[in-house]
Amino acid sequence: MRIDEAQRLVQSHYAALLRVGTKMPSDYSDCCSLATDGIACIAVVHDQLGVPPRRPVGILTRAGQGALNIVHAGPAKLLEPSHDFTRLAFAVDESEGDRLVVATSGGAIAVERILPGRIEQIAWQPGGERILVVLADLQTDTMTLAGATTAPRAGDTGAPGLVHDEAPGRRTMQIYDLSADCIAECINPAGTVWEADWCGRDTVIALWSADAGESGWYRPTLLSLDPFTGKHREQYRGHGQIGHLRGKPEGGLVAFVEGVASDRGIVAGVLTLLDPASGEVRQLDHLGLDVSSVRWRAGAGMHIAGLRGVETVVGDVDPEMGELKPIWSSSEATCGAFLPTARPGAPSEGLAIVEAPEQPPVVALLREGAATPLTAILPSPGRRFETHIFRWQALDGELIEGVLLCPLGANGALPLVIDVHGGPVWAWRPCWQARLRAGALLLSMGAAVLLPNPRGSLGRGLAFAGAVLGENGGMGGPEMGDFSAAIEALGQQGLVDVDRVGLTGSSYGGYIAAWLPKLLPSIAAAAPISPVADWFGQHLSSNMPALEEIFLGGRPAVIPDRYLARSPALSDKRTNAPTLIMAGELDRCVPITQALELYRALSEQGSRVELVTYPAEGHSVRGPAGYLDSAARVLAWMAQHLGLGMLPR
Repeated sequence: MRIDEAQRLVQSHYAALLRVGTKMPSDYSDCCSLATDGIACIAVVHDQLGVPPRRPVGILTRAGQGALNIVHAGPAKLLEPSHDFTRLAFAVDESEGDRLVVATSGGAIAVERILPGRIEQIAWQPGGERILVVLADLQTDTMTLAGATTAPRAGDTGAPGLVHDEAPGRRTMQIYDLSADCIAECINPAGTVWEADWCGRDTVIALWSADAGESGWYRPTLLSLDPFTGKHREQYRGHGQIGHLRGKPEGGLVAFVEGVASDRGIVAGVLTLLDPASGEVRQLDHLGLDVSSVRWRAGAGMHIAGLRGVETVVGDVDPEMGELKPIWSSSEATCGAFLPTARPGAPSEGLAIVEAPEQPPVVALLREGAATPLTAILPSPGRRFETHIFRWQALDGELIEGVLLCPLGANGALPLVIDVHGGPVWAWRPCWQARLRAGALLLSMGAAVLLPNPRGSLGRGLAFAGAVLGENGGMGGPEMGDFSAAIEALGQQGLVDVDRVGLTGSSYGGYIAAWLPKLLPSIAAAAPISPVADWFGQHLSSNMPALEEIFLGGRPAVIPDRYLARSPALSDKRTNAPTLIMAGELDRCVPITQALELYRALSEQGSRVELVTYPAEGHSVRGPAGYLDSAARVLAWMAQHLGLGMLPR
């Protein structure tokens, strides 16, 4: 297949999948309840293919599937209702600083104010007089989920400046006073505030680090503070990574999730409660799932979502008894684009954006085990593939699982493409096919697609996620046999032609797509995106060197042998698989030099290799145009080297 043919296929596929030009939402990025019995949501609307979508804020009724009443044109993010649900705050992306917007529950805009930075979190003060925001200076790096790029400095003429500035900006708390219509005086502790929330009316709890760079997020401390005097007290030093910091509106308790995490913004693990007065910390580690979303209900309860294997679970937790009351769960569908996410609705109800491999996302009411759509159910192009939960035994007997997608009615041993998730600490679920880059089109051409959750993945508890920590052998080591065991199991069952196996993935998935062919010469093709090639260079040039220290086990000067042994570009083993490397030139997380090193190393050993770089893209090539182009290149590469459309050999 020629690349121009693949591009036409990808464009046609995504134009239909994303409802391009129809003015109909193809996705929703957030939703929450309002006091008017309405539901606010951020719709994702594609007017043109390959350009950023519109993200307007709208309100719909709980009766469901009526017209969306547009409140603000956006592009919006971070919906946050006041504690009495009578007002709604959200942020709007602006080039010179994000806009904070406050609307009534009926949709009337009450406040619009530009703040000098990127708004990363919004939190209402109990009582509703003030709004706390976590604001990132425009010069700070975005998280890996947003491309890990650095915004140009205002007025930058290109003149020489600092050779390198590890943390040119900061993340701070800012407080907007609604009654005075002004930014209130707020004293931040030195360092960086990554998350913050009110705990009662006068106290703020903050996730803080002294290090202002991205590495600081990996070694967090919880502070309680008075934002107006600056007086603060250390409450807790995490053993792992922390996220989803939520203060109880009435005060007295703080909920958060602590776990093993490799990406800021992707945190799941143990639901943990902190009493700021006594300093007591209590972990609810018996809930049986990795919690990935936490919200306080009106009253004493918590509303959570999380993963149990590949199953998504939404429910309520009594903080006193520590018992989980399930509301909805599914192994065939999920909620949330990156990890399971839900909001509380009425008592015993949840609200979430629910999706499945062949069902586009809908805003849904969760109650008594059912998910009732509140937005229009977009027509599916018809059932085109089958989704299975596939489980296999690793060489040491550990049970591994993943999502296996097969062409509808397929018979015989199929070519296989393994799409490895990022991280390493992340997880595949039965997600919407638009999140699979080239996955749905590979299925249409006769390939099976495996979305594996090897050791290091979420959903199986802290020990399973922590199997790739440096102290346990480090990433690129203990989990590698999980991939080869999957191929062997699929071959033994007659489902896969083991001589026609391809690998792709971005970030950590890109690293595995570059590393596994060194260990498994039978791999027939590889298409790594944003791969790490050389852990020495990665540690010394990335904006988050703490990741290597945590997931390899130390700095390169201390454990050089492991850095060398896990680096694809430094390995003398030959890569037999034809390899297509793709990377964004603006990437600060895995700098473009990593892709260049891998290309040079494979070229020198005589492997078939091509390199495509994207000047305007950051980490994982997630921009609209780059995503489509990379999908077409993965499709064309796998079609060529796996013989897609051909009969199994």
